[in-house]
Amino acid sequence: MKSVLIITLVLICSASYAQDNKPAFPDNGVYLKDSDYVLHKITSGFNREKRYKLIDNKRDYLIVKRDTMEQKFFLDDIWGYRKNGIDWRVCNGECYQVDYTGKVCIYEIPGNGVGEGTRTFYYFSSTLSSPVHDVTKKNLINAFHDNISFVNRIRQMPLTRSIFKRNKRTGHFVFVEWL
Repeated sequence: MKSVLIITLVLICSASYAQDNKPAFPDNGVYLKDSDYVLHKITSGFNREKRYKLIDNKRDYLIVKRDTMEQKFFLDDIWGYRKNGIDWRVCNGECYQVDYTGKVCIYEIPGNGVGEGTRTFYYFSSTLSSPVHDVTKKNLINAFHDNISFVNRIRQMPLTRSIFKRNKRTGHFVFVEWL
């Protein structure tokens, strides 16, 4: 009986050790295509270390720096990137933080200053690979014109009701649930 108990304990410990040593999804790296984002397939991925950096403050490209090597990715050639555990989509040279992907893709450009710089701007795309648009009633109607019930709900909204109202339970914009 003792030997069965000892063997069971050894198996449980080794199974939990194996689970802890699974490679984690990297905090930083590049998504070459939208399917890479869906599959969490990161190119040049790494976790936070002093020797590694993802530099995203360049105009037309970003750099993955590993020790003394630098790898340059032009924004036109990638779908997006992950920096410090936050996903970003690149479209037409602009970088958008990924907020939600589901029936519609919601992105934001968070404010980072004072005045207008503190305001967060919201954007959407109908799919991961379609163009990014400002979240407005008109743009939503144009993008989802084939969804008649959605278009009717948007059109029936009073002018005084904001498109940016969120569902308290899910945290998503209410219009997402109408799709």
